[in-house]
Amino acid sequence: MKKLTFLLGILCSTSFCVANQVSKAQQPFIKRYENQKHIIAPEKARLNSEHEPDLSEGFVSLYNSKDLSNWIARGGYSTFEARVDRIVGFCVKGSPSTYLSTLRDDYNDFIFTAELKWVIDGNSGIMFRAQHEPMRPYDKVFGPQCEMEGFAPMLKRQRGWSGGIYGQGYAAWIYPLWLEAHSAVRQALKKDDWNRITIKANKGTVKTWVNGLPAAHWVDDQFLKGFFGLQVHSGKQGEIHFRNIKVKELNNLPEVHMADGIKIGEVDSGSGNQKKNVLLICVDDLRPELNCFGVDYIHSPNIDRLAASGRAFHNHYVNAPTCGASRYSLLTGDYYPGAKNHALFDRAKQLNESGIVRPSLPAWFRQHGYTTLSIGKISHHPGGLGGKDWDDLSIVEMPNSWDLSLQPIGDWQHPRGVMHALAEGKIWGSGEILSVFEAFDGDDQSYPDGLIAETAIEQINKLDASGSPFFMAVGFIRPHLPFGAPKKYLDLYADCELPTIAHPNKPKHPSSWTNSGEFMRYNRWSRNPITDPAFANEVRRHYAACVSYVDAQVGLLMDQLDRSGMRENTIVVLWGDHGWHLGEYGVWGKHTLFEESLRSPLIISYDNIVKPGEPSTAIVETVDILPTICDLAQIPAPANRAGTNLNTQLKDPGSQGHSALAFQRNRITIRNKQYRLIVHKSGFRELYDFSDPNNVSINRAQELPEMVNALEKQLNQRLIDTGTKSAALW
Repeated sequence: MKKLTFLLGILCSTSFCVANQVSKAQQPFIKRYENQKHIIAPEKARLNSEHEPDLSEGFVSLYNSKDLSNWIARGGYSTFEARVDRIVGFCVKGSPSTYLSTLRDDYNDFIFTAELKWVIDGNSGIMFRAQHEPMRPYDKVFGPQCEMEGFAPMLKRQRGWSGGIYGQGYAAWIYPLWLEAHSAVRQALKKDDWNRITIKANKGTVKTWVNGLPAAHWVDDQFLKGFFGLQVHSGKQGEIHFRNIKVKELNNLPEVHMADGIKIGEVDSGSGNQKKNVLLICVDDLRPELNCFGVDYIHSPNIDRLAASGRAFHNHYVNAPTCGASRYSLLTGDYYPGAKNHALFDRAKQLNESGIVRPSLPAWFRQHGYTTLSIGKISHHPGGLGGKDWDDLSIVEMPNSWDLSLQPIGDWQHPRGVMHALAEGKIWGSGEILSVFEAFDGDDQSYPDGLIAETAIEQINKLDASGSPFFMAVGFIRPHLPFGAPKKYLDLYADCELPTIAHPNKPKHPSSWTNSGEFMRYNRWSRNPITDPAFANEVRRHYAACVSYVDAQVGLLMDQLDRSGMRENTIVVLWGDHGWHLGEYGVWGKHTLFEESLRSPLIISYDNIVKPGEPSTAIVETVDILPTICDLAQIPAPANRAGTNLNTQLKDPGSQGHSALAFQRNRITIRNKQYRLIVHKSGFRELYDFSDPNNVSINRAQELPEMVNALEKQLNQRLIDTGTKSAALW
């Protein structure tokens, strides 16, 4: 036993000697740095032999995914920008090193982790337990920094010291990574990719890891408490992205420090006895033309941050490709095979005549003690009234549903005018044919959605003062035709390169293709986007401008909800009432059963959602929203509705969904993960296979008759199970 112990001692001693030797490639740096006052001599350097800590539980995010309100820039004038899932630092030539610092400055014992990526190479690092001293013109920042060197050409030496400790502002290098033991971590940094840095500080001991590989082991008794700082080093250029910035404190401080972060990884939508509020945001004609849905040329930062705080459903399908019928399914949880725009007015007529109609979604919440209010376009008519100009108080689209229903009119005379409005009070039917698009050089109130947002903000303030639980629905009209938005939003797309229009040709077989009549009735200056590519791109840019305009209104709404203090207790749902063709299949509009008409955004966000920001690709449909909101609000869902609770996808974004149905006069369709079947009353069948992105427009019904039969059987059974009218196929 003594011999074994002695032998192990020799091996360990030998390993230590080799590990603590300076690597041959690192020898040139000895002379350059050996005289720095605080640098650790190679033979005295402690080695980090620990595995990287578990980063899955107990962490608090230091970035709120929307702004830099919990941070302050110190040390220089390089700039930082908040994006939906990251913070971006930009080097400004001539600026001293700049540190985006947490406002909180008393972090002591912790595990910190973040990911960095260099888009334009430049030096960087993470300050921890840092201090600052007010000076002119810039604060002095000093303290330990975990170095992240990047790959800049200026770093000709390519030391590979990322993960080492630098004494910023007081000591220069303290713990370099020049030892043989650091050989692996010196190669750990990945170019053009994300790199994870982890720092564990416990009393006087600090250890670091780069991409899971151990780096520094440093002992310090000088800096034991301070702030975190994201560095943009001085230089000629540099663009560094930071994401997944989070900390787990190792002492008895409260888990959540609301000045700096939010709790990660838990879900409890019904904690306590306080009822959850609901904010339902409906957007007209919004296809998934959003950055958070993968369309990267679209400027949609506010909806993107909503997605980053919740669950975006990338394969959400509406149940009808027209406004009124789609909103019927949202607001009742039922299918509507008639697929007519006046669906909710028909329901209201039935209610008035017989009194026997199942409660709508807002009526159900009203019965459970909620104040319900609608602002803008929630049902088919903005304001929810009928009559010639949609302002007849005796014709209510959704009786017994709303405590308050508001539609600001502004310069547009009446709700019908608001629906198809351009700037300066221009409305459809006023004696001139409205232009299909415009970009008025004015403020957000130049178009109706600006007034809708203003009214909604006023109501949030009143609801905050009342203290009662609320179900509030806010409906924005853009990007519905005509495509009018303030010029500043069109300017966002002046120089952007638009992607090629997918499958732009009209199908040669029978289909739900439409001649784009709604679009073509507007003034187009004798131009047609089907035959004029330049005009097509103009139309697409104006559509994008409308999306960004509405995105800004959503941002104002969410900011006010945050300021009110009610955000944490509010379930937020953003829903597009259907998609819209931008030239696909030669269509400029909706009213088809193709993907472009039926796929729309759905985002659900609430406090402590599991894996916030991770999207679901499960197939879901609009009728699923009603039971899901009821479940999140912890009120019983009404019985025998067509939808499925999406609780599974909210807890696990990787879980599977279910097939989705949609209706059009004389046609029905079912969509599963791979196929869409469209059944015509005439007997014709269309089958599209989405496993091959390049051939999604080919009708494969004749090639795959077994699949057609299987899907048709599933469709028929679904209609029977949900008690839908026309329960048997034709």
